[in-house]
Amino acid sequence: MPEPISSGNKIRLLQRGEMLFSEGEKSRSMYLIKKGAIRLFMKKGHSNIEVDTVREGQILGELAFLDGNPRSLSGEALGSCELIEISGDTFLETLAKAPEWLKILLKTVVGRLRTANSRLRQLEAANQGIEYCVKPGSGSRRVFYQYLSWHEFMKVCSAIQLESLRAGKHSDEGHEVYVHNINIYAHTVFGVPTSKGDCVIAILEGLGLAKTFTENKALKARFQNLQFLDEVVRYFIEENRLEPSKRHQVSERAYAIMTMIEPELSLHPIDAATGRVTINLIDANQHTMTSEPGSKGFKIDELSELVRAEFITALKANSASEVLTTIDPKHFKAQRRFLSIAIAIHALNIQKSRVT
Repeated sequence: MPEPISSGNKIRLLQRGEMLFSEGEKSRSMYLIKKGAIRLFMKKGHSNIEVDTVREGQILGELAFLDGNPRSLSGEALGSCELIEISGDTFLETLAKAPEWLKILLKTVVGRLRTANSRLRQLEAANQGIEYCVKPGSGSRRVFYQYLSWHEFMKVCSAIQLESLRAGKHSDEGHEVYVHNINIYAHTVFGVPTSKGDCVIAILEGLGLAKTFTENKALKARFQNLQFLDEVVRYFIEENRLEPSKRHQVSERAYAIMTMIEPELSLHPIDAATGRVTINLIDANQHTMTSEPGSKGFKIDELSELVRAEFITALKANSASEVLTTIDPKHFKAQRRFLSIAIAIHALNIQKSRVT
């Protein structure tokens, strides 16, 4: 429960992903951010429009606070946040003592802000992806929701590389860059909202490709392998050039199976002529269940997706205890790392699509 800090004011504590308020909600409080950042967005159809990111020392929620109408935006915490909640009752008590002209002025300003928000709803494009299908000239297309696109991810990765080269601190531990500077570059040059830049860095940190920390009260990120970020950008560029049906995309289950198979690659010699290793998938499955207590491993008939993606060759079943395939270890490991990012972006889009 919030703890009162003074008459009419309370402290609100939020963690990443928690909602401060939702669009259309009837609540009458405004908030001063003492720590953290809040992403502001609005719904448009089945998708969301990114409006702003409000940070430490700024006020949000003032429209509903001033005129008592429903929230025009939703607010979501981008990390750990501490806010001071100022109730509408406290404001009304103060406003009752104000001169009439000040009340009219406030009403006029709020009305104009509401009108601007309505126009923004009409003019902003929703976060939607469009895939044009398969048969050339058919006009067939699939429209889907995406909070973060591959293009935006690539842009933020490029901003990280450029800012690191421009003003990064380089050491044996990696390349240190101020997150604020990355977001300024990504937003100003590439047009990526700050909230999405924060999400890209969170994805990279979740995959062990970045580490955030605070230095002199400013958030920094350390990247150990900028070359890999460049490879990620080039990978997504090449994938985007392919027909959707030919892209190296696999399901989350197929990706999970790749993580089970990968440790097996180092246990077998590489053929000098082909650069490939031959593994027994039955043994690989058994090793997974032995090394990971509680794991049910995988079924042989689940591997067809990896064969279609050409990550492994067609299976050769010699007996109930021997099912062989050959794998290019370098290609397999690289694809799994790239797919880990694609899976993380997909998971983020699913999570954001469920925010109401």
